[in-house]
Amino acid sequence: MKLCFLALYNSVNEMAYDILKEQGEVILPYLTMAWADLSKAFLQDANWCYNKKTPKFEEYLENAWMSLSGPFLLAEIERGDTSGVLCGMRETGMSEESARKHISNLIDEAWKKMNKDGIEGSPLDKVLVEIAFNLAHQARCHYQ
Repeated sequence: MKLCFLALYNSVNEMAYDILKEQGEVILPYLTMAWADLSKAFLQDANWCYNKKTPKFEEYLENAWMSLSGPFLLAEIERGDTSGVLCGMRETGMSEESARKHISNLIDEAWKKMNKDGIEGSPLDKVLVEIAFNLAHQARCHYQ
């Protein structure tokens, strides 16, 4: 476990150093917060699994957005390989078809928002936003 932590620690610090050197931006606090949030989301997933608990649909989506890294959540849901459909079915009593249609509508809305906000509307570095868009498109194509 110590080795994994040190590898992550060194990678994050190296990335922050490269950005500072090349762009003059201090991003270490943001990277640290992102990894802390991701770790908390993984822990929540593990707790649900260990306790054999199916969370509420909104609770699942909120956590999955972080633990599945956003665009991959869209692709996983689109493909149907996620418990999001199951969460929606159990919470609302809707059929699998209705749950999938509801999730499909959420995906469409998320894509509309991503396309509306676009690269220009983001406070993040343009290259990072382009990478996120490319990953989202790649994941979506991969699972169609």
